[in-house]
Amino acid sequence: MQNVGAALFSILASRERDLLKGDLFEFYLPSVTELCPANASRRFATTEIAWLGWKYERQAITHSEISKHITGEFNNVSVTLSNVDRSVSDWATIYDIEGWRLLIRCISRSVEDDSIVLGVFRCEKPDEIDNTTVRISAKQDLGDIENDLPWNKIQPKCTVRFKGLECLGGQLLAEKSATYQGATICNKSQQQCAEYGNSKAFQGEPFQAVSGNFKVSRARGGAGGAFLSLLGLGNKRVTAQYSSQQGGSYGRYWPLGLGRAQIELVPLLYADTGQYLAGQWGIGEGALQAILNLRNVSAGWANSFQALATHRGEYGYDPEQAPQGFFTSQQLYHSHKGYVEATILGDNPDTGDVAPTLVATILWIKIPTWDGSSFSGENWSDDAVEHLRFLLTEPRSLNYNAAWIDDVAAGETLAYCQEPMIDQTGGEDVYVSTAAGTPGTDYKRYRSTGLLDRYYFRKVLGLTTQYSAEREVAYNTYNPANAVTPTLGTYYRKRYTSNWNLLEPKRAVDFIFKDLLPSFRGYLVTSAQGKLQIRTEKPTITSYVRAALAADDTEIPIEDALAWRNLNIPELFALVGVGLETSETVKISSVDFSTEGNSITLAASGGATASGSTLSGGTTDTQAFGYVTTSGGSASITIDGITLSYTANGDDTSGTVAAMLAVMVNADPELQRYVQAVWTPALPNQVTIRSKLGTLNLAAGLEFDHDALELLAHVHLPFCDVAMGALPYGNISENGYKWPLKGRQASYNRFTITYNDAPQDYQLTELNEDDEAHQETTNRINRLEISGACVDNYHQANRLVLAARYKYREGNYFGAIRTTDARALLLEEGDVICVTHSNQPEQRNLLMRIEELQVSANHQIAITARLYADSQFPTSATERTVPLVTGIGYPSSPPPAISNLVLTNPTAGAINGTFDFGSYLGGQQAKIEIQLPGAVAFTDTGIRVTPDSQNKGAFQITGVTPGLSYVRVTPFSAAGNGPETIGSRDTAPNLAATVAAQSTVAAVLAGGTGSASLAATVAAQSSVAAVLAGGLGSVQLAATVAAQSTVAAAFERQGFAGSALHFAARFQALANDASVTQLSDESGNDRHATQSDPSKRATFKENIANGQPAFYFTGSHWYDLTTFMSGWTEGEIFLVLKLAADPPATSAKSGLLEMGNDLNVSHYPFTDGTIYSDWGSSARKNCGNPTPSLASVALINIISKSGEWTINLNGVQLYTTASNTVAWSSTPAIGRETSGFGNVFLDGWLFEGVLYSTVRSSGQRADIVADLAEVYDQAW
Repeated sequence: MQNVGAALFSILASRERDLLKGDLFEFYLPSVTELCPANASRRFATTEIAWLGWKYERQAITHSEISKHITGEFNNVSVTLSNVDRSVSDWATIYDIEGWRLLIRCISRSVEDDSIVLGVFRCEKPDEIDNTTVRISAKQDLGDIENDLPWNKIQPKCTVRFKGLECLGGQLLAEKSATYQGATICNKSQQQCAEYGNSKAFQGEPFQAVSGNFKVSRARGGAGGAFLSLLGLGNKRVTAQYSSQQGGSYGRYWPLGLGRAQIELVPLLYADTGQYLAGQWGIGEGALQAILNLRNVSAGWANSFQALATHRGEYGYDPEQAPQGFFTSQQLYHSHKGYVEATILGDNPDTGDVAPTLVATILWIKIPTWDGSSFSGENWSDDAVEHLRFLLTEPRSLNYNAAWIDDVAAGETLAYCQEPMIDQTGGEDVYVSTAAGTPGTDYKRYRSTGLLDRYYFRKVLGLTTQYSAEREVAYNTYNPANAVTPTLGTYYRKRYTSNWNLLEPKRAVDFIFKDLLPSFRGYLVTSAQGKLQIRTEKPTITSYVRAALAADDTEIPIEDALAWRNLNIPELFALVGVGLETSETVKISSVDFSTEGNSITLAASGGATASGSTLSGGTTDTQAFGYVTTSGGSASITIDGITLSYTANGDDTSGTVAAMLAVMVNADPELQRYVQAVWTPALPNQVTIRSKLGTLNLAAGLEFDHDALELLAHVHLPFCDVAMGALPYGNISENGYKWPLKGRQASYNRFTITYNDAPQDYQLTELNEDDEAHQETTNRINRLEISGACVDNYHQANRLVLAARYKYREGNYFGAIRTTDARALLLEEGDVICVTHSNQPEQRNLLMRIEELQVSANHQIAITARLYADSQFPTSATERTVPLVTGIGYPSSPPPAISNLVLTNPTAGAINGTFDFGSYLGGQQAKIEIQLPGAVAFTDTGIRVTPDSQNKGAFQITGVTPGLSYVRVTPFSAAGNGPETIGSRDTAPNLAATVAAQSTVAAVLAGGTGSASLAATVAAQSSVAAVLAGGLGSVQLAATVAAQSTVAAAFERQGFAGSALHFAARFQALANDASVTQLSDESGNDRHATQSDPSKRATFKENIANGQPAFYFTGSHWYDLTTFMSGWTEGEIFLVLKLAADPPATSAKSGLLEMGNDLNVSHYPFTDGTIYSDWGSSARKNCGNPTPSLASVALINIISKSGEWTINLNGVQLYTTASNTVAWSSTPAIGRETSGFGNVFLDGWLFEGVLYSTVRSSGQRADIVADLAEVYDQAW
C-alpha cells in the first residue's frame, strides 16, 4: 500500500474530497532517476495549475484506465494530449520520447506537498498524432525485454563490444597497446585482436570440435614429444588435426547460471594422441566460484585424468586463465569463461569412440549481494532476490538501471526468503547401497544449498573459505539383503533458494517471469517513486488473540506487535475472528509492546548461560529482552518452557552454536509467533531473545465478544456495500461487486513441479499434488505446471506445489469490486482486503488478495482479488519416501596393485604367470606387457586378464626369445590404471635370475619394505637398476650411477619414518609453473594439504636450491589441513623455506602456518624482523630477531610439549621457554594464518615440511637436520 501524509489521507478518507478531477502528467528524460516536478521535462494538466511551485501546461485531455497486474502482465496506460497549437506534436517527434518516463499524479488542491502516484510507465512511440490530439501509450518498464539468456554463442567471431568492459578484459584503456587505443573499429576476428595486442581478451572460439578420425596417423617427434611427456603422452602418436572427435561446439551457447548446478561441459577442441585424448571443455560464463566433482561419464574412457587444469573464468590477462599442458602453444585464454583442460585415457586407440562427456558441479559467478543496507557486496549467492536483481541490471540481460530498483524493498523480500524453516521430510537424507561403491570417493552427492548449519555459519564468520554449498551430504549406507527403515534427519533451511543454469537461449524476461519468480513466489511492483520493487507472496500479519474479549473493549492483546509496528502505511485495519459469523473489522489507532514480555522465562544449559531467569526491560515502546551467551560445546535454551537443544560437532565454535540456537528459535512454530532471536557475526557468541507480545489499541470499541485464540489478521482496507465494522459508510459502488468469477482461470486439479533434486545427484524429479475428489467428480485431470527450474530441494518444491494447490484450487474464487473510496487509490497489487456484500450473506469479511487494479480518469477504482487463506503459504512440507539408491559400483579410484606374481617358463619360448588381484569394488582387468631381452621398452602383448571366481589371474606369453625378460602387470578399470607390478624371468638355459635379485626388485618396487638395502650385491643392483630404469640397456654388472640413484630415491623417504605428515616439492612430479592442487603427504597417512580454489594455489618452481624444486607462495596462497592434530599432547615440525624478503614489507606477507591456538597472529617474521609464533601452543611466543636471514634457504624446527616450547633455526636454538600449554588450531593451514585481527600469508618458497606427533630425540633431530642439509646443500 502506498504511503501518504496524514493531511492527504484525511481527504481521501472523507466523502467530501477535493481531488483534482484531471490528473497531472509528468514526462522525464530516461537519465533522470528522481521523479519530482522540478526534474520533469514537460508537465501537463487538464487545467492551468501550479503544484509545488511548478506550472503545468493545460494540454492534457484524459488517460485510459491505468491497469496494474500481479500476474506478469505489464502495467499499462494511454494518455491523450491536446495538439491544437502543434507544440505537443513538435515536442513528441523532435525529442523522440520513446523511452521517456511518464508519471501520472493525483493531487488535492488543498494539500501542496503530497500526492498519490497512480503509476510510472515508460513511453512507447506516439500512437496517433493529428491536428487536435497526440496519443501516447506507456508500459511498465523492465529494461531491454528482447535480450536472451545465455548471452554468448560459441562462434569464431568475438562476441563483445569493442573497448567495452569485456574487451578491456580487466585492464584500463591506458594499459592497452597504442594500436588498440588508436583504433575505432574492430572486425571481431582473432587476427584483428592479435594486431591490437589484445589476444588474451579475445572471446571467440577459433577451433570447432567436430567428428573426426581417432586412429593414429603419424608419429610425434621433436620438442612436442618431450613436452607432452610431461602429461604422460611422450610415447604416443597424434593425428594431423586438432578436432578429431564428434561434438560440434559452434552454434551452442556458453552456459550461464547462478547459484549451483551440475552441468555437462561443452567440448571446445581436442587433440587425439593415440590412447590418450587431450581436450578443452567449456563450463560457462565466469568467473566461477568453484568447480566440483569434475568427472568423465562416458564408457570407454578412464574415470580419472592423466593431466588436468581448471580455469574459473577470470579475464584472459589473469595468470589463472592461461592454458596449460598440451594446448599452451595455442594461447587460447577463453577470457571470462570457465574451462578445463584434461588428458584422458581411452580403452583402445582403434575404436573411433566419440569424445568423453565431462560433467561437473559448478558454483557460478559472484554477483552484487545484500549487506544489510544495500547491494554493495559481491559474493556467490543462492538467493533468488539477488539473482533477479542481477538479471534486471546486468547490461547483457535486461540492462535496467539499478537506480530504478527499490533496494530497501528488495532487502525486505530477501530477508523473508532467508527465514529459517525446519525440514524433517527426508529430502536431505541419502541412503545408498553398500554395493554401489564408496560414497565420497566413487561418487559424490551434494546437499541442497539452503541448509543452515555449522558449515553455513563457519563461512559467515570467516572461519573457512568454503561455502556450505561445496559440501557433500551425510551418507547413509545399507545392505540390500537386509530390511532397512530410513531415519529422517532434522535440518534447518532457508525458505527459498535459487540454483539454475541455462544452456539454450531463452528471453531473459521469460526466464524471469516463468522460472525465477515462481521459485520464490515473487512478483514485481512499481512504487510511487517509480522504482521497481521485488516482492514475494507472503501471508498477511496474523495473530491469535491472547485473551477473551468483550464488546466495547478497546484493546486487543496479540502475539506479534513488532510486525504491526513495522507497517509503514497511513491507516491500520484488523479483522478479528477470521472466518466466524462474529468477525468484525476494527481500525487501529496505535500499537504497543506488552510488559507481559518481562514474564517470559529464559534458561540455558550445557555450553550456554542465560542473562536472567526471565526477559526484562520491556515497556510499551520497548521489547522485553534477554540474551544467552555460548562458550562452546553442546547447548540448550529454554524459552517459556520450550527447550531447544543443539548438539555440537568437532568443527563447531561458540559462534556457530549461538547462530544455530537463534535459527532453532526462529524456526520453531510456537516460539516464532511471539519471540524473535537475533544473532549477528559482530557478537558471535550471543543470542538476543526479544518478546514480540503487544496490544492493538482500537479507535472504537468492539461490536462483539471474542474468545481467546480467535484469529486476527491485518487487512489493508475493508470493503462493504453498507456501513459495517470499521467502515462508517459502504464503499462498494452500486452493482459494483461480482463473484465468484471462476471463469477467470481453469479448474486445475493436478499441480505439478519438476525440479533437480541435488541430494539425489540432481535427478530431475516430478512432484504432483492432486485434488482427487475434483478429479473424480469431473472425470478429468486438468494440470497446472509450476516451474521448478531454479529449485534444488524437495522441501521447497513440495511447499511450492502445495501452495499452488491451495491458491489455484481452493482459491479459485474471485471478487470484482468497483469503488470510489479514494483510499483505494493507495492500494497495490498483492495487498490483502476483506469484502462483505449484502447479496453474499454467508460470506462475511471474506479475505482476498488483490491481483489486478484499474484506475479510471475520474478515479473510479476496479479491483479484482482472489480468495485468500493462510493455507496458501505452507511452512512445512509433506514427508517423502526416502529413495534407497542401489546400483553397481562405478568407482572413481583405480584398482590396487596385484600381488603374488609368479613367473615360470614351462617350455622354451613361453612364460606363464599367475597372480592375485587386489580387492576392488567394480569390474577390473589386468594388462600384460613384456620387455624382451635387449629391448628398451615394454610392448603390449594384447593379453587382458579377468579375475576368476577366486579373484586370481593367469596368462601365458609365447614367442619369447631367450634371455632375461621383464613382465609388467597393470590392473585397470573404468577409473584408470592401478599400480604396476614387474617381474622377470630368464628364459636362457642356465641363466636364471637369482631369487635374491628378484627379492630386491620386489622390495624396491614395494617402497623399501623387506630386508633389501642399498648395500645389495652388484648383481642385485643391476637387476634393480634395470627394472627401475624401465629396461634401458642390457642387464650387466656395470650398473650406472643413475640407476643406483634411482634405487636410493626409492628408499629416501623412509629416512623420515614415523612422521605424521611429510610433504616436499621434490616428491611431486609437476611441470615448472604448474598450479599445485595439493601438498601431497608422503608419510602414508594421506593427510594431504588441499586447496579447492585455483586462484589460491601455489605454483611449482624448479631449481630453487641445489637443483631442488619448491612451492612458490605469493602472499595470497594457502592449503587447508584436516584437524588430525586435535588431541595431540606434543609435536615437532621441520620446515625448509626461503622468504621473498626478510623482513617483509607488510605484515600481510608474514604468515607461514596456522597450527596454534592464540588469538594473536603469528609472524615469520614481523615487519621488524621478529618472529612471533604460537605453533602447537595456546600462547604466542616472542622469539626475537634471528641473525640468519630467512630470505636465504633456512630450516625452522619447532618443538611443543607440556613444559617446553623451543624454536631452532638452521639447527641452532633461537628461543626456548618452559611455560607452554599444548594447543592446536581448529582450522589448520599451510601458508596462511587467520584470526579476528586479519589474515597473514606466506610470501616465498616452501621446499619441504615434516611433522611428528611426538618430540624427536636429540639424535633423531640431528639426523633429520643433516639429511635435509644434504638434500639442499646447506651448512646447517
